[in-house]
Amino acid sequence: MQPWQTAFLGHQALPRTLTPFELRYFFSFSEVEKQAIKSRRRHLNQLGAALHLGFIKMSGRTLDAFDMVPRTLLAHLGQELGIPVPTLTSLRALYRRRRTLYEHQRWATDILGFQNSTERQRRSLTGLIKKESHKALTRPQLVTFARSWCYEHKLLIPGDRTLNDLVRNAIQQAVHDLLAAVEEVVPEPVRQEWLVALGSTRSKDRTVLEWLQGEPGKPSQATLRRQLSYIEYLKELAVHDYPLDMLRLEHQKQLAQRIRRRRPARWQTLREPRRTLESVCFLRVTLLQKTDVLISLVDREILKLRRDTVEQVKTAHAKLGVSLREKVQDLHAYAQAPGRTLGEVRQAIAELQPDASIPCFTNRAAEVRYHMTDSARAVRRLLKALLILEFEGPGGHPLIAALADLRELYDKRVRHLPLSIDGTFAPIWSAVIEGADRARALRGYETAILFELRKALRNGAIWVPHSLSYRHREQLLIASKQWRQGKKRYYAHLNLPQDPERYVARYRKRLNEGLEQVAEAVLSNQVDIEKNQLVLEALEAEPTIADLESTRDAIFGEIGTVQFPELMMEVDSHTRFSSALLGREPTSWEELLSVYGALLAHGTDMTPTGMALMIPKIKATAISDAMALLENSAALRLANDSCVNFTQRHPITRTWGEGTIASADSMSLDATRHLFSARQDYRRGRKGIGIYTHKLDQWPLIYDQPIVLMRRQSGAAIEGMLRQRSSEALERVAVDTHGFTFFGMGFSKGLGFDLCPRLRGIKRQLHVPRGTRVPDVLEPVVSRDVSMVNIRAGWDGFVRLMASVDAGTLSAVLALERFGSDSRADPIHKCGTAMGQLFHTLFLCDFVGIDDFRRELLRILDRGESTHRLLRAIHAGNIPAHRGRRPEELIAISGSLTLLSNITIAWMTLHMQQVIDRWKGEEGRRVDPELLRHIGPARSEGVNFRGKLDFPVHQYQDRLLSKKVRKLR
Repeated sequence: MQPWQTAFLGHQALPRTLTPFELRYFFSFSEVEKQAIKSRRRHLNQLGAALHLGFIKMSGRTLDAFDMVPRTLLAHLGQELGIPVPTLTSLRALYRRRRTLYEHQRWATDILGFQNSTERQRRSLTGLIKKESHKALTRPQLVTFARSWCYEHKLLIPGDRTLNDLVRNAIQQAVHDLLAAVEEVVPEPVRQEWLVALGSTRSKDRTVLEWLQGEPGKPSQATLRRQLSYIEYLKELAVHDYPLDMLRLEHQKQLAQRIRRRRPARWQTLREPRRTLESVCFLRVTLLQKTDVLISLVDREILKLRRDTVEQVKTAHAKLGVSLREKVQDLHAYAQAPGRTLGEVRQAIAELQPDASIPCFTNRAAEVRYHMTDSARAVRRLLKALLILEFEGPGGHPLIAALADLRELYDKRVRHLPLSIDGTFAPIWSAVIEGADRARALRGYETAILFELRKALRNGAIWVPHSLSYRHREQLLIASKQWRQGKKRYYAHLNLPQDPERYVARYRKRLNEGLEQVAEAVLSNQVDIEKNQLVLEALEAEPTIADLESTRDAIFGEIGTVQFPELMMEVDSHTRFSSALLGREPTSWEELLSVYGALLAHGTDMTPTGMALMIPKIKATAISDAMALLENSAALRLANDSCVNFTQRHPITRTWGEGTIASADSMSLDATRHLFSARQDYRRGRKGIGIYTHKLDQWPLIYDQPIVLMRRQSGAAIEGMLRQRSSEALERVAVDTHGFTFFGMGFSKGLGFDLCPRLRGIKRQLHVPRGTRVPDVLEPVVSRDVSMVNIRAGWDGFVRLMASVDAGTLSAVLALERFGSDSRADPIHKCGTAMGQLFHTLFLCDFVGIDDFRRELLRILDRGESTHRLLRAIHAGNIPAHRGRRPEELIAISGSLTLLSNITIAWMTLHMQQVIDRWKGEEGRRVDPELLRHIGPARSEGVNFRGKLDFPVHQYQDRLLSKKVRKLR
């Protein structure tokens, strides 16, 4: 079942209007179905039977309503069946005998294999709804899920009252089961203490509940102190002592999010058991999130400390060089003066010697470490912030012992490092820690702990139990017991053998062929070797196709201009994305326009108040409430998928691509520096929030996610490929240089697709397993460093990590952060890196030897840049300080902007197809597909995104609003 079809499920009457595509999809019949229809004796009986058959396909229910049958549907059925049909009729006119109506209903259900649900099936459905309610606790979404499940299992969808009763009972059972699990872990007195604490006043008439919902602002000492106060308060309540392991983290987040979306004043009016359950999960999730924010803030401060120290050392070296040059010049003048004796000159030279108190350093890094110990106050402040956390590690880990020693030194207010303290946990810091200056040794000990702790947290050697991102690895991966029991199943699902030798053997032949192909390119001077790297010449520009500009101008000239509200409603009438966002059909035109306003407010730089001024008779509070609903990432994803699916229906998309390649890249939305997630975008010279999007080679955006700028993006590229549901045929994703790591290439290939990076700035060397035969001409660029020993040692853990990401236990972004460059000694990292080196070589062989392959990858990356221009045309301003502080807000901004872009692309595709079809039908003019390949729909020209937003509801009310609520202004 297609995502867009859910809007029709459960309908009791025929829609008043159906598009040509919907007519063909639902009311076109196979030969077997046509023969069954033809078996009815009279033409009107055949017409009625066809209506019932198509209606069950469309709605999953039998047709009972006696409304008029749309004329377009009658005409389509007459043409489909080759029978005369009336120009106007209704079900009442077709079935004067009620018995015939019932016979046709039973006949249609038998033909399609549908049946009424049994009591056992309804109990099974109740259990599934109960399980699904942990993901989405809103009743409309669960009703939609129930309808879809019935349709997919060929069960006639029950009436609305029956479904609502099933959903209501399932939600109640789920809530009581969750509460029982919480009651087993958290004692009654503790729960009551937490409820009282949340309702108490903190300061300035703010309750603790409101205070805890405060989000971090710009990275600063004030923000750091605020996060410390949150964590200290939550630990005073002993929230960290009750980890709620019996509840999946996703369930806890869902329940906590409900409190955040609700106005704080409504929390006191919540009924039990929901009030207790949501409050407990809110406190736990808040502690996890605040801990992550604290560690992230400290991490930034550590990097800033190192960066500032490096700059200080560089500046000192520059000043020393200038000073020495001046002294040498003075010495030269002094020595040249008449009457100078040799002794005087020697004395002057001796005075040039540096101060003996300043130590000599073997390298720049050692000097930087030495001078970082001068920042004692900053280091100590960061350490004391971290020491409020509960660090854990494997037994006997030296860093855990060092932390215990440091706490003891702080308790005793020691100012000099005792000689008995062990500093072997950080060998590179031994020169400072073991030095004669014991005061500096203490500062070096503190700094060493700070930097080693940062590294250990990032690679998972040390963990914090009350954290989201820095938990124990066993909590991130599939549980050990579950992995042991289902290992064969996980390997089979990923199509991987348990013996890594067999996996590598799959690519041995292809590797040899690729090396021979590159060698031929080198010998024929198509590729050069310089400085032990392959050097490629730029591809020649493709010749300009005749009539390209004129054809493009003619197509878009006929399309003309459009107001964005009209564009949105036309696409909504085809895709029903508004129903996907709400989880049901809109109940009024005011609600429909509020959803449009919320979508525009999230996806542009407008505020709810500004949107209310632009949309007549819609209040800012209604738009704000709808904006909270759009923080549901699943609803935004479903709405985007419906637009992508609609775009792909048009034949023109097959001239743009086959749907097997995607590109992934980030763009930055300008943001105020007061946002915690904002980073400096050095290309634009401004603070920004990253939006990482995946674009299909057929142009629509299939996935989006907010990211932090200036970080490796291979994890985001892999995450989008795994989570997108718009195209199952994707084989490759093209990424920019930022999306490349060896570990990422090996990881993506194991998950079933290729990561294809742009090779700008990347070393173009070939990595092969030891013992591989290599053509002599390639010896300068070949490294035999793909270690099968490393692959065998880390294979099982590497596959377990991939299976965990595939199953959704952790994200690919977090997986690549935890097993990235900071985990060089980890067997999993070594295995993934070795595999990535092998696949990088295979990719490089294709990239070097096949010009068409190289050109196609560069083309899809350039298309991504074109899509970025459309995104910037829609979101032209800054993200203000009062928005984008919470992750849910960033997800809503990213998803809404992507949806608005997909709506524009879908509208352009629809009208481009209409122009081409009109030319072909009326004028006999056929446009060369090679021309269409270069004319894309990611176009903002001709679309007015600003001004008064006048939505033509009256034109689309029959498709977007149910019959009960089609009352306009």
